[in-house]
Amino acid sequence: MIQFLQPIALYAAAGIIVPIMVHLWNVKQGKVLKVGSIALLQQSDRQQARSFKLKDLLLLFLRCLLLLLLAVLLAKPQYKKEGRLADKGWILIPPTGIKQAYSQHKPFIDSLIKTGYQFRYFEPEFKESTIPDALKNVEAGATQTNYWRLIEQLNMQLPAEVPVYLFTDNLLRNFSGNRPSVSLTLKWETYTLTDTPQTYISDAYLTPDGGARVAIASSNSRGTSVVIKDVSPGNATPNLAFVNTAMPVIKYKNDFGKDSLIKLDTALMHVAIFTDGIAKDAQYLVAALDAIQGFINYNLKVLVVKDETTLPRNMEWLFWLSDKPLPANVKAKHILIYKTGKEQQLSSYFNLNNQFNNEGKD
Repeated sequence: MIQFLQPIALYAAAGIIVPIMVHLWNVKQGKVLKVGSIALLQQSDRQQARSFKLKDLLLLFLRCLLLLLLAVLLAKPQYKKEGRLADKGWILIPPTGIKQAYSQHKPFIDSLIKTGYQFRYFEPEFKESTIPDALKNVEAGATQTNYWRLIEQLNMQLPAEVPVYLFTDNLLRNFSGNRPSVSLTLKWETYTLTDTPQTYISDAYLTPDGGARVAIASSNSRGTSVVIKDVSPGNATPNLAFVNTAMPVIKYKNDFGKDSLIKLDTALMHVAIFTDGIAKDAQYLVAALDAIQGFINYNLKVLVVKDETTLPRNMEWLFWLSDKPLPANVKAKHILIYKTGKEQQLSSYFNLNNQFNNEGKD
């Protein structure tokens, strides 16, 4: 069955009157034949021709057909398969969400099935099944699916008069692209996914002593927590161990017992501090960076520079402790400079034991 998404565009087919009028306007008039003498011609009654013949009918037909095809294309025709007459309607649920959808909407789904609705999987081809069979063959895990793409496929396959009840989760990752324009009789219900904690490696890097520091994150509905673990080549943990390869790699065993190889970050972070007379601030900054490096145990190289011509080229961080403007040829991924303006004294506070104590002024 052919349906049009923009049926109003079919009015453009009235444009065929234009080539017809042009064709009629270009009908050639009769020719006058000049003769030398009319003495031998018999006199007859004058008659005026009141009919004419159309020429180039094939050209006229092609022009009209072109305009008709253009109007049909603008109306966006779509072919839909005829639904079976026995279909009262469809119930669509993703294969991985059968349990959640049925447990949260059981009375409603059962009432639809009793009235003649068919259950089908919300996936390509929309395979028909039954709720009992679907509950026995539940697919584990959450898969990422583009719901808008499936809605477009459903609109191509199902006639508009067949009602559809769709049950899905409300995860944003399953909606990508623009919302399609469809002619379905669609009612959309959502269900809440059960809390399934996930554990994964959020960061892993090589430490200065040749070991590895690994950040293991655990996420659930209440939030995300991170546990830091240090691993050395001769000291493996139950789920972390070094692998003897050319590149520093550790083997991680997740909660499901599956091993995966994690490549360690071996980059050396270069931090440069430029000072041309404010040595005290540079000392404070070096002490702070040393404390950070001792806490995170990261490969960090701090360099204090007094001559801007000796600044390294590849800098991750640059602290410009100078009143001079930053030269245009000095580049770094992150640059911190003094804020221009008049110096001000501000009070600094520390929160100790939920109490605010004034420890002094800067």
